[in-house]
Formats: sequence, C-alpha cells, structure tokens
Amino acid sequence: MSRTATLAKRLAAYSSAASMALLVAPDADAQIVYTDVEPDALTTLDGEDDIPIDLDGDGTVDIALVVSPGGGEATAARVLLIRGAAEQENNGALGVDAPYFTNEAFGSASLLSAGFEIDSFASFFPYGVMASIYNNDPYYQFLDQEGIVGFRFEAGTGNIHFGWARVVTSDDAAEAALLEYAFEATPETPIPAGATGVSNEAEGPLLGTHRLSAVYPNPFNTEATLTLEVAQAQEVDVAVYNLLGRRVATLANRQLSPGETHTFKLDGRDLPSGLYVVRAQGREFSETVRVTVAH
Repeated sequence: MSRTATLAKRLAAYSSAASMALLVAPDADAQIVYTDVEPDALTTLDGEDDIPIDLDGDGTVDIALVVSPGGGEATAARVLLIRGAAEQENNGALGVDAPYFTNEAFGSASLLSAGFEIDSFASFFPYGVMASIYNNDPYYQFLDQEGIVGFRFEAGTGNIHFGWARVVTSDDAAEAALLEYAFEATPETPIPAGATGVSNEAEGPLLGTHRLSAVYPNPFNTEATLTLEVAQAQEVDVAVYNLLGRRVATLANRQLSPGETHTFKLDGRDLPSGLYVVRAQGREFSETVRVTVAH
C-alpha cells in the first residue's frame, strides 16, 4: 500500500503558518462555536500524538481523532473518531451499526452531507470507524476522502451538545487530518453539518478589507459559485489549486471595484473528483476556502 503523496504534503499546499491550541475552546458571539484549524492538524500511524479536542475548555478532552493499528487480524491501520475519556458515556461519533463488528462500542462513522441535522435522534458510538484497510481491502466511507463526521459530547456543566468535524484521510488509512470543527453551544440543540454560525450575507457596510463567501453548492459536480466583496479598488487574483498546490483554474485576475458583489463560477467538468482550494488574494488580504468536486 504505497502513497503517491502523503497527507502532510497535500495539506502543506494550503495550510497557513498560523498556529492554534486544540485544547482550548474559542470564544464565540453566536450559538455555534466554530474553529478553523490552522494549520490543519495531522496525525499518523507512525506518530504518537492523537488529535484531542476540548470543545468547552473545561480541561477534559471531549473527542479525539486517532489513527491506530487494526484489531485482531487486520493488516493495516484504521482511523477513529472517539470520545476523549472512558467515563464520558454520552460522547461519541455519529454512525451506524454493522454486522461484522464484534464490539458494540464500534460503529461505522457516517460521512454527512452539508446541512444534515445532527441531533438526539441519531445513533452515536464511542468509537466511530472512519477508514480502514483489512486484508488489503478498503472499508468505511472516509477512506481517501474529505468529509464531515458528526458527534455529541457532555460539557463540564453536564449538558449534552452536538457538533461536527471536517476531516480528511489517506488512501491507506494511516494518516488523518482535522480541518475544522464546530459545536452548538445551546444544550440539546441540533446543529446542521458544516454550519459555522457565520453568514456571508451580512448587511451594512463592509468592515475590514474584504468578504469572501463559501463555495455553493459544496460538494459540486459541474458548476458552483462564490462571491467576493472588497473595501478598496485593487487587483485581485482568484484561483483554484489542487492538493499538490498546483493552480488548475484562474477565476479572476483583474481590478475589482468596491461597493458591489463580484461573483465567480467554478467549472468542475474537467476537474478530477477530490478536494480543492480557492484562494482570493488582493493587495492587503489573502483568504482560502475549500471545495470538493464529486463526480
């Protein structure tokens, strides 16, 4: 099982030099508490560090992204999203049961579509298996995929909360990366998968240097759009990059005027399925958004 490009190399194509502490929950003005992990956190089978997340900042790891050897006679690795501590009986990954699991604590983690409502009606497992290789055969939905997994956790207050995390794994289940995550701060309240609590359609004057929207729809097949507003007239380059850092499309390279919304169209018909990055760079700003092409 050889890899043409490790996740570390792929992620380096669009990770910034910024850093963050995963064990500290961020402040939030909205009910949804969102964290964009910069640089993207990577864990591997060869390494010793899991990726722990203390969502509510109470000093207890609520959920963790783990790469571990397969159990029993498995011949390769598996990627798990697990609850942070054994005593947290309510914590776990959203998924489905599978007849070949011999341990009821394990479920197959569901790869969620954007907008899927994560709530108390879903099934949660202490261990959500996201990707695995068993006897050279691939299993589970996240293998060599970027996608959203749902979870629930019990905060330090004793209240139950729901959240989501976006992850990507390698084609041999030996590497995984955490890209972003969010949870609903209001107890027992559903959260749509992928929701950040931030609207890109804010009214009133533009604050700062620019406003870049998310790509919609995402994932997409043939065509998608995104918008950009700038506070000052300037030359702006908007381009699409693959995970090796190569420019695969230029959406704009021209003077943009303030006071209007500039719309750009992405054509996915000639792009292979996979994860891409759209970068908008102006005189005083540079921002990226991710998009998945799914044929």
